[in-house]
Amino acid sequence: MILLLFFAALWTIHCQYPCVLHPMNITCEAFHYPDSSSEINTQSMCPTLSKMSVCDLIVSCNTSQNTGIYCTWFSLYKEACIEMTAGQMMAQCNDFLSMCPLNDNTLVHQCNTSILQLPPYAEMQKNNSNMCKSMPGMDGCYCDSCTELQRYGELCKEMGGGEECRGWEILCKKIPNWSICTNGPGDIIPEMKMFFHWGWYDYILFKGWIPYNQLTYAISFIAVFFIALLHEGYKALKEKLLMKWKSNYERIATEENSVNTISPQLVYRDTKYDWKREIPGAIYKSIDMALHYLIMLIAMTFNAGLFIAIILGYGVGHILFARLNKPKKRSRGSIMEVEESCH
Repeated sequence: MILLLFFAALWTIHCQYPCVLHPMNITCEAFHYPDSSSEINTQSMCPTLSKMSVCDLIVSCNTSQNTGIYCTWFSLYKEACIEMTAGQMMAQCNDFLSMCPLNDNTLVHQCNTSILQLPPYAEMQKNNSNMCKSMPGMDGCYCDSCTELQRYGELCKEMGGGEECRGWEILCKKIPNWSICTNGPGDIIPEMKMFFHWGWYDYILFKGWIPYNQLTYAISFIAVFFIALLHEGYKALKEKLLMKWKSNYERIATEENSVNTISPQLVYRDTKYDWKREIPGAIYKSIDMALHYLIMLIAMTFNAGLFIAIILGYGVGHILFARLNKPKKRSRGSIMEVEESCH
């Protein structure tokens, strides 16, 4: 009886909407397959074949995780039928395949509706299993309330991408702000990886500094670049100050020895503690070491992108600031004094 009603409904749709049967008719360009029919067809597939990626997507669409155009009923219907073409085809997809044949012989504009083209459910399940076997301590492995799609997203966020996460990376390029693509503060603790790796999900110096997506990682990359650039400029400033102090010591030593030589012999002696010189020197040194160790700690994340940002920052900094402490020559009578920077 149920089957008779179902086929009767399909026949009614065919009679009401000739563009389902004849999509090449010129009048079909503006045809809109009803949302109610898309919803009925899509929803009716999930109880029978719950292991479909689109069924997990429907769960996400029904919650606050709104994915925009990908949550329209025709998009979900198309998603389901595209997924079904790789496996068991069901009668619910007859309308779609007739109206939107895979060879694109259709004038129905609605057939061009964007879809996520989710990875097949079996593929996601296999990838999730492989990731949990390689890193069994990940939180996503113990998320009992997660759908397979949500688990896939959580695991890939913790892994920071990888071979098993290619499908996830494609999804997240389409919807970068989707919850399975981004983390909120404190959602997942980044794992400390003691080897060079790519990915954006790492602690950077502070508990609250965690890039959660490509945008925040790009901002962090620029920030680390400028920290290294600042440190290189600061070192140039410090060396310039040291050169000035060294020049003063050489001048005093030369005057006291009255030695008319090209390389004056310095005389080291106890002098009165000079607060005006030693305290600023200590401050300069402290700031230099603070920046040095901050950059060292960033490098210790083993994040390859951040490491490149540090190298680029120092390289550009050298180009900009190295000229500040180049050796200078000057003559004083018969004495040639050469100021050289100390490293």
